[in-house]
Amino acid sequence: MNEIRKVLRRLVGVRSRETHDLPYYDKLSRASHPRSEKITISPETVLVVEGAVALSLCDVVLHGRAHTFFVDIDEELRRCRVTREYSRRGVDREAAASIYSSRQKDEAPIVLASRARAEHCIQLRAIELIEAVG
Repeated sequence: MNEIRKVLRRLVGVRSRETHDLPYYDKLSRASHPRSEKITISPETVLVVEGAVALSLCDVVLHGRAHTFFVDIDEELRRCRVTREYSRRGVDREAAASIYSSRQKDEAPIVLASRARAEHCIQLRAIELIEAVG
């Protein structure tokens, strides 16, 4: 988490057009590559920070320059998506269910508490319907 904060501070502090090396995490191999992706940004660049811990990073972004969204999802749909993702990574069904259960205990309370810091709440099912039509 400290590394994510460090990278984000660097990006939001940009004062002119700059190129930065970003770390990359490969979910399938579970390996982190410290300088494997380059991006060029300027003060006008819109940064989107997403993921389970994104709302806990709000303090890194300069006040008044951030819009915060919490993406809400039906828990059964979330369970299916999480276990499907772990299956894609080669984890068997039983182990994927165990990982989901563990994440429910460790991660879910933190993520749900972060909802209070969001300015907007989006229902994921509505997004999926738009994607299916579009």
